[in-house]
Amino acid sequence: LVPRLRESGLPAQTLAILQTLADSGDAQTLDALGVSLAETGRLAEARAAFLRALQLDAGNEDVLSHLGTLALREKDPAGAREWFEKALQKNPSLPGTLTSLGTALVQLGDDQKAAEAWTRALALDPRQYAALFNLAILSGRRRAYGQARQYLEQFLAQAPTASYTAEI
Repeated sequence: LVPRLRESGLPAQTLAILQTLADSGDAQTLDALGVSLAETGRLAEARAAFLRALQLDAGNEDVLSHLGTLALREKDPAGAREWFEKALQKNPSLPGTLTSLGTALVQLGDDQKAAEAWTRALALDPRQYAALFNLAILSGRRRAYGQARQYLEQFLAQAPTASYTAEI
């Protein structure tokens, strides 16, 4: 039920339903509630939902990763790194979490480790287009223009245009 609600494209209705299910004692429901709250800008409530989910399932890698994403939104890259690293300790094969970890690491000034995280993410899932784009930008900043061009050409050839038109 929860995954189908999240995919419904009806954020307000999804949030209302998830709020009624919040007392179910189910970590997945609380995680979905946290995501929905974060999407509507209710970050403090989202954090509370994620932390309640962790009380029910301390090793839930999705919740740990979502807390990292929330920390990034709150402009706390150090906190984000901690949450992402905890998620990756539980499961080192999370390409989206590795991509987000790279973002936190760049914000912390550790470009080398960011590039390593993005490279690992791409090795696990070549559809991590944000990692590809970020590697292009990072390579350009390092004046490795040939490498930047390769990443950017790969990004432009593979990434779905509709989801990145505004960024390009």
